[in-house]
Amino acid sequence: MKKLKFLIGIATAAIIMLIPGCGLKTDDNIYKQFINDELKLDGKTFSEIFSFMQEDFDMDPTTFYYDVDEDGKDELLVSTFFYGYNIYDVRDGKLVLLDCGDGTAAVCGVYEGNGHVYVSHSDFSHAGRKLLTLTRYDKNGSVIETITINAEYWDSENDVYDENSDFTYNGQKITMQEYENYMNSYVFIDPESEKAKKEN
Repeated sequence: MKKLKFLIGIATAAIIMLIPGCGLKTDDNIYKQFINDELKLDGKTFSEIFSFMQEDFDMDPTTFYYDVDEDGKDELLVSTFFYGYNIYDVRDGKLVLLDCGDGTAAVCGVYEGNGHVYVSHSDFSHAGRKLLTLTRYDKNGSVIETITINAEYWDSENDVYDENSDFTYNGQKITMQEYENYMNSYVFIDPESEKAKKEN
């Protein structure tokens, strides 16, 4: 009887280990395998995906972890410098790309504010505009909220906005003070942020 209970215990533990989110940190292992080039995504290793970092900028990508979709589990964030973050999630035991930057006019980042976490796409580097879109994801990768906060000042000689510039929140015209209040209500998350983790 004792031997039977022992075998049942081992079998139960083995089954639990196979269930995503149970036993060992399955998601963490998948992220680490990816970073260590032991796992490919769409046929490419981590080093192959981010080889442009060394080729173009002579630097390595920075990795850290943060719960982007508010499901209680951290996602893997890879900072690509000019293009912002590549954000990876694990769903049903498989690595997926949740979101990423799309050039310097749509740099990917993460903000926290008003009790939620948002993936951002922004353009703060081009003249005449400061554009920010905040997207909130659920655990399945579905978009459940989108916010846009924009300032446009195409005719400014000094490339700075003032009270006469065009400010909008979700497409609705707002004042400069309202724009700044909205912007100040969100905190950008970088690898040095309090809740960010270097090792998961």
